Amino acid sequence: MGCRPVGATAPRRQVNDRAWVIPMGYSRTMVADLLRQLGFQQAADEALRVLPEQIDLRQLEEFGDQHGISRGMLIDRMGGSP
Repeated sequence: MGCRPVGATAPRRQVNDRAWVIPMGYSRTMVADLLRQLGFQQAADEALRVLPEQIDLRQLEEFGDQHGISRGMLIDRMGGSP
């Protein structure tokens, strides 16, 4: 490691070609809090009763389908567009 002139870019490191897939989980409490904030009070209460502590995306989608809550509805209520 040495000094570089001002404006010079840092040397690039080689990156392995393998992609890492890290499954993202959601907590039951986080889901319930979000549902409550977005006006889905009954679904939030149900989430706390029936969902496991950690939920994966598939489980979250199934829960939404069972309660008539789509990803688009959530995005819309958060002020975005699908």
